[in-house]
Amino acid sequence: MPHIVRCFICLIGLSLFVTPLIANQQNIYVPGDLSEWVPWVLEKHPDQACPFQSNGEYQFCNAPSSLRLTLDDGGGTFELKGHAFKKGWVVLPGDPLHWPQDVLLDGNPVSVGEQQEKPAIWLSAGQYTLNGAFRWGDLPELFYIPGQTALIGLWVNGHPQSRIGRPKSDRIWVGRQASDTSGTDADRLSLSVFRKVTDAVPMEITTLYRIEVAGTQREVQLPAPLLEGFTPTQVYGALPMRLDANGTFLLQVRPGIWEVSVTGRSLESIEKLSAPAFPTNAYWPETEIWVFDARPEMRLVELSGVPSIDPTQVSLPKGWHAMPTYRLSPGSDLIFDVKRRGDPEPEANQMSLARTIWLDFSGKGYTIRDQISGTVSQGWRLDALRSTQVGYVELNGKPQLITRLSEDSPAGVELRHGSIKLSAESRTEKTGRGLAALGWDHPFQSVKATLNLPPGWQVFSVSGVDNIPTSWLQRWTLFDLFLMLVTAVAAARLWGWRWGAMFLVTLTLLWHETGAPQWTWINLIAVIALLRVVGDIRRLRRSLEIYRALTAVALLLLLIPFSVDQIRTSIYPQLERPHQPIQGYAVQSVPQSARPGRAPPEEALLGELASDPAEPAKRGIKSRASALKGYGESFDPQAKLQTGPGLPQWQWNSIQLSWNGPVQPEQMVDIVYLSPAVNSVLNWLRVALSLLLAWHLLRGAIPTKAEKALPVVAAVLLAPLLILSQPRDAMAEYPPVELLTDLEQRLLQPPRCLPGCASIPRARLSVSDQDVLQLRVDIHVSETIGTPLPGRAGHWEPSLFLV
Repeated sequence: MPHIVRCFICLIGLSLFVTPLIANQQNIYVPGDLSEWVPWVLEKHPDQACPFQSNGEYQFCNAPSSLRLTLDDGGGTFELKGHAFKKGWVVLPGDPLHWPQDVLLDGNPVSVGEQQEKPAIWLSAGQYTLNGAFRWGDLPELFYIPGQTALIGLWVNGHPQSRIGRPKSDRIWVGRQASDTSGTDADRLSLSVFRKVTDAVPMEITTLYRIEVAGTQREVQLPAPLLEGFTPTQVYGALPMRLDANGTFLLQVRPGIWEVSVTGRSLESIEKLSAPAFPTNAYWPETEIWVFDARPEMRLVELSGVPSIDPTQVSLPKGWHAMPTYRLSPGSDLIFDVKRRGDPEPEANQMSLARTIWLDFSGKGYTIRDQISGTVSQGWRLDALRSTQVGYVELNGKPQLITRLSEDSPAGVELRHGSIKLSAESRTEKTGRGLAALGWDHPFQSVKATLNLPPGWQVFSVSGVDNIPTSWLQRWTLFDLFLMLVTAVAAARLWGWRWGAMFLVTLTLLWHETGAPQWTWINLIAVIALLRVVGDIRRLRRSLEIYRALTAVALLLLLIPFSVDQIRTSIYPQLERPHQPIQGYAVQSVPQSARPGRAPPEEALLGELASDPAEPAKRGIKSRASALKGYGESFDPQAKLQTGPGLPQWQWNSIQLSWNGPVQPEQMVDIVYLSPAVNSVLNWLRVALSLLLAWHLLRGAIPTKAEKALPVVAAVLLAPLLILSQPRDAMAEYPPVELLTDLEQRLLQPPRCLPGCASIPRARLSVSDQDVLQLRVDIHVSETIGTPLPGRAGHWEPSLFLV
């Protein structure tokens, strides 16, 4: 078969990358009463109308099926056809320098917007045909097109281009097209070589080729990418390639800019590396650019033999700019002068801790979830405090065995990773008021915690944290204390010290309660005091009496519903927030059924957890085998791992605890709680004292003849308020939130047939004498799905003008 093959696809609508195939949507039964809720449920999921790819990994909402481009030195035109599965932006051909003009949508003018620096228009769902024009002075080299366009037809200066260079999915070669088709004389290849030397054990070298290709698709042979003594371990790139046993490197190149890399390792100790010397006709550059990835925890070396250069002055691959950079000529040597092996003083571990703590409903203990992240450079073991009962640990997503170094030592886990993400579940029994800030026998650089309280519990005060949370004691301000003391002193001057003390206690209990009258007490005491000193000024006295009566009515209107809420909450603490469900969205724990077999921490096997005994030595760390040898046991890979206590899934009141700096293991948090029983007594006491003070203040504000009717009036006012104050959730609502959530989950389910919704039972491939590859494919589908064509993108391109 000739190396230039023009390809022809007979099935219109099949995409080179993803192909939309229309079939019946999966049937999901929705009861009649819920059918009208389907659009409302799916409103926040607009991608639901978009079909899945055949492997089920992602959805695509726009399928540009064909693009016709007619370009010349002065401008050009385009026609783009496709299908939008939801309303949204559709990208047009062109870029900010070559903006499309006179764009028509199905023959009608449409305005062009900008999305991510590309021209685009807003379309509704359905089929579309877009036409437009371009104007420029010179034909561009690269031309941007909508990504994943299926079929492309290109005419340049009136000539159809059977071979379209497509370096990436969203751009094609245009300016070089005509010149590159004349023959092999226009075939060009430019090569840049970069190497990254990783001073690990064993040493690794990654050789990266940056290749600029023009002309025809062809096969090129490059010299060995690896240095002498290195064995290849990985080959990566977007071009077809083959690394032979003799070291030659074969590439199938096509127009564009490409990067391919080969990684190798050497099992021998390296004292120097030499840049290879290749003949000039092997595409090899005059110099190579090397970077050095030092590992000081393994060994400390000084480099010599070649000059270092500024990494900002060369076009290094992404992520290589922070390393020392060197320019090597053929035959030059990079010499390693070893100053030290290992790291006798490794830097301290850098770890942060995020805790989620649930107080038991009984108040006798805590359930804790710890999330630890950071880097570990020494120690290689994390032990819990003796007060912490660790039940389940995951390290980098894998369950870990909880062990003890001796019968009297605390439980812990072995760490065999420099960078860790650890999740642990544990229990801590409540003893006194103290709670360990960490729960682990290791300092942490940053710590934050969320304390979840069950209904009926409150935090009176907290100490031992840097940022004081909003507990009952910490909510008091100097202004609050000033107002409360002034009110109590005023009441003592008016009615004696007993009533002053009564006001002081009552206001202390009421001041920070939701819905409690605060300023009403002050207003009423102030107007009563003024009435005593106003004298016989009739008009002023009359105004003050009216104001006192209005204030008394306001006090009653505030006090009655407040008393109802206090009594109801004292009996049913869950009604403190009648519209908030206690079932929250807490962090999900690994289900017990999905976890390994259960084994309590005290029965965990002792021994070395690393599967490779030489792993600590590779990292320059002394093995723990000698420390565990005396116990005569080793880790059994088939041992059952602990499953832990499981995590609560409720949320109610939350208290945020945080520290500004490092926290030591011995640091404690002192928390004083108000239990449901104490809060119930306080609620009844607030109601009783409030009613007593209200009766005392209102005696003078109500005429003597009406005092006998006061109980009747109070009962009349109390009855409707008791009815209206009932929680709305007591009334059944349809549909309930749980039913709508279940409906949403059902509607968002991917097709059940994935990844087998499409199959190719038959395909026929033929090559004609005119270098045309013809592919006929039968595809069976059971859902609206996308399926890729046989072959790989870039290896062969469909030609629209042949369809």
